[in-house]
Amino acid sequence: MSDRITKVLLGAIALGLWTNLLIPLVRPISAIAQYQNDFLLKSIDGHLTSIENDLEKASSAQRQNAFILGSVDARLSSIDGNIGKLQGGSCANAKLCQ
Repeated sequence: MSDRITKVLLGAIALGLWTNLLIPLVRPISAIAQYQNDFLLKSIDGHLTSIENDLEKASSAQRQNAFILGSVDARLSSIDGNIGKLQGGSCANAKLCQ
């Protein structure tokens, strides 16, 4: 009687081990697919953030360039006006307007 119980228990243990071995092969692993999708989306988000930062830097540089060009244009206009005064003889410094 005890030999029969031992064989039944060993058979149940063997069946359980085989079941634990075969279940992952039958059931799809959705967690890995979800992880890959999350990784891909995070990667895309990182690239888009990088592009956004580059565009902000370019916009800032464009504003700085516009300011510098405006300043240079104003200085050139001032220099042009002063050259005109020197050529016409109507400048503030009499030594220059001879």
